[in-house]
This record gives sequence, C-alpha cells and structure tokens, in this order.
Amino acid sequence: MTLKTAKRKKQDLEKADKKFAEEPTDILILSKEEDLQKSKEFIENLEAWIGNKENQERFIVKEESSFFRKHVYDVLQLKYKQLVFETISNSDKNGKEIHIFKFADEKEREEYFAKKLKEKEDSFASFIGFTTVFQLLMDSKKPMVGHNCYFDILFLYSHFIEFLPYKYEEFKKTFHKSFPEIYDTKFIFENTRFRQKAQKSTSLDALTPLCRNEEDKDFYHLNITLEEGFKAYEFGNTENARYHEAGYDAFLTGYVYAKTFFALDKEDQLRMKNSVNVLKSLYYLKLDAEDPLYKNVNSF
Repeated sequence: MTLKTAKRKKQDLEKADKKFAEEPTDILILSKEEDLQKSKEFIENLEAWIGNKENQERFIVKEESSFFRKHVYDVLQLKYKQLVFETISNSDKNGKEIHIFKFADEKEREEYFAKKLKEKEDSFASFIGFTTVFQLLMDSKKPMVGHNCYFDILFLYSHFIEFLPYKYEEFKKTFHKSFPEIYDTKFIFENTRFRQKAQKSTSLDALTPLCRNEEDKDFYHLNITLEEGFKAYEFGNTENARYHEAGYDAFLTGYVYAKTFFALDKEDQLRMKNSVNVLKSLYYLKLDAEDPLYKNVNSF
C-alpha cells in the first residue's frame, strides 16, 4: 500500500469518528403508524434498560431495515449521548445489529474507549502492513544501497509512495526527498578504478569473489562475522550459495558496497552518491541533478 493511500485511509477513519460525535443533520421523520409504534416500543425498552442499574449487559437492537436502523442512530445521538453504540454484523447474511452500551462510571467509559482506540490502531497497522516499515526507512534518512537498483527504485516508488508520476523530474524529486542518499554497487564498480577488475560481468555473484580476494589490497579491508543460524550465508558455502534470495543478495550488496566505496577517495565517493545504473542507456540516473552521460560506454 502506498503512503498516499494509507494517509487517505487514516483521514477517512478520523472523519468517521468526527461524524459519529456530531449530531445528525439528516434526521429521518417517521410517518407510518407501524414505524412510529416500533419507535415507541424501542424507546420504552431502552429507558427501562437504562433505569435498571443491575443490568449491565449491552442492549441489542436486531433490525433488518437500514431505514429503521438510521432512526435508531438519530434517537441515540440526539437524546442519549451518555450511551455508546456500534453496528455489528451478525451471523445472518447481510444482517446487522446495533449494540448499545452503558457504563457504571466514567472510569468504565474511558476503559471502553481506550480499548476501541487500541482495536482501531491495531486494525489500521494491519491494514497498511509493510508500509509501516517503509515509512520508518524514510524517516531514518539512512543511506540506501542497492545493486543495479533502478527498477527497484521504480518498484518502491509505485508500491509505497504513490503511482509513478507522468513527469520524470517529479519522480526524481519526490524519491530523492524520501531517500536523500542512495548508492548503486553496480554503478560504483563500473565507473571507478574497479572496472578493470571485472573482465566479463558486474553481476552480484561475479563481483563477490573479486571483493573476497584478500591479496588484492585495492579493496577496503573488512571482517565479516555472521550470527548463529546463518551458516548458509558463509562465503565458503559455494555449492549452496543463496543467490537471488532477498536476505542473501542484500548481505552481498552491503559487502560489495563496503569493500569498494570505503576504498575510494572523497571525490569519487561524492560522485557515486545518488548515481544509479540504467541498463542500455546513454545516461545514468542522477537523483539530485540532471542525468549525465556515461563516460564509460561499456556501462550499458
């Protein structure tokens, strides 16, 4: 779910709460004798229930007619503001019931609303799902590292920010605001002195062995210690390497980034910032400036 959709959903919930708290503006006027009689009986039963201090069970209105349910809402909101009600679907197909609650004291009333608020917050959190994690990543403003991640960026934008805009510059501006520092390990390898080391391919599985060569002092020195339970991610496990598994690819991408980026001088590090490889293009993506031409034609 995109952040834009999540924001709109939250606003809808807040509007519903506000509307519930307000007095109804479109009050139904009953005219049929049978409806008037039904309304009279409902109010009499409700008054008796309110007056019975020993009966703390909820008062349930089982009504199939949405017209009469609207009348019940009007009555409750206009005359019985001390009560709380909610509509609950019953086991019957499309059946609904109005459950009305009364409270022994203000503390009990506050506990009820606290519980309902928690239920609504939990429901909303479940509804927006992984978007919560994406929002935390955005808020952290931590550097994002990917490998050949142009399409990954497009995917993140369209699935978690909003639909891709018509204007390319608008896409760049919005994504850069969300993630102000991005590095592409494929771009780093192909547009620095490391390019000569990759004779055939700059895929992630081709770059990892190059970076692991401890005899090559051109790379940044790095010690990797894996936590318990991640034996399959050990570099020596070549037969069962987990290429294209999300966690493993992320691990390797971070490894290649550290081994190359921190071996560069400040000028090259700055040049790599927000530069993303674009497959089969004369230009590469520069999120914080105009897209430049590739200097190395082999990059595409």
